Amino acid sequence: MRFLNAIPILILLCNLSLAAAIADEPPRRIGVIASLSGFAAPYGQAVVNGAQVAKDELARQGIRVELFIEDDQSIPKNTATAYEKLRNLDRVQALVGGSWWVNSIVHSVERDGIPFISCETLYNKDFIRAGNYFSLAGDLREWIRVFEPLLREKRWKTGMMVRFVSGFADTLEEEWVKLFSQEGRKAIPALRYSDLEMTGAQTLATRAVAAQPDVIFVDAQPDSLATFIRELRKQGGAAISIFSHSAAEESLEQGLINQNEIVDRLFFLRRSSYDRAVLQAFSERGLSQPTLNGDLGYYATLLIAQALQSGRDPVAALKAGLTIHGTSFTFDDNNVSHTIRQEVYAVRPGGSERVHMKNP
Repeated sequence: MRFLNAIPILILLCNLSLAAAIADEPPRRIGVIASLSGFAAPYGQAVVNGAQVAKDELARQGIRVELFIEDDQSIPKNTATAYEKLRNLDRVQALVGGSWWVNSIVHSVERDGIPFISCETLYNKDFIRAGNYFSLAGDLREWIRVFEPLLREKRWKTGMMVRFVSGFADTLEEEWVKLFSQEGRKAIPALRYSDLEMTGAQTLATRAVAAQPDVIFVDAQPDSLATFIRELRKQGGAAISIFSHSAAEESLEQGLINQNEIVDRLFFLRRSSYDRAVLQAFSERGLSQPTLNGDLGYYATLLIAQALQSGRDPVAALKAGLTIHGTSFTFDDNNVSHTIRQEVYAVRPGGSERVHMKNP
């Protein structure tokens, strides 16, 4: 009987010992390189927000994480400088990328052998492979392929692309041409621009209207996309449907696009990652929901923390696959994750809704 009475005390002592062990364990040191100033600041800040939400969640689980955040100021050469500081001065154990220019440091991080997850770089022509480098953003070609059911349902036959001059857009255009090379369809030559502000939007819109496509995929930043749509309407192209990526949603949320003028004509991508657990985690930190790649910053930090806690080589743990909130994150032979898929949303009266396409 005395032994049975002692059991609760033993359990309590064990729990206290475990808590003490966790408290004594040094925090995991995770570096984040992001664009927090300059033109790409909204993207970098979104990733940092996600990382901080994940840090808070881990703290509630008794897992201590220390984030070391560096701003590359939207300047490519600063990414390498930021990494050298994180590695040599801050002694980070892993890295999260919230910058468009992380390709410039992939080989350096590979040399150092620390796990590195990018939230911005998709698999495309510019992608640099390395054994310890992982991409959560997925395959850029899926940004085009996901529109196939919608094209089939709407029976749109001619398509054009308005795109920035970059390797990123090269990949988009190649896949777009494939999509419109199918029987009965035609790809109209793309229109290109070379400054992020798209200062020649009026000329581009005039040329687009003259080509008379059924649909245009616009690769642009939120401000530039909104400007192009306004110019397209002015030039008589209100009946042309527009496809775009997350920039369209940002344009709508910022009030840059008159939603009532583009109902049933604007279709954009959104990742299928905004589940209840993610939304709750962001809400608890005072954020209504993730923006841009904030969700990927959240998942990347949780994945790295779990890999570091696994008791095995963290790179091997990531390659083997890890589970976050019941979702299994796996990577292909190129270390690219296809776990979070793209979905198509349409602008409807009063808001946006996911497009439910008919079966082929």
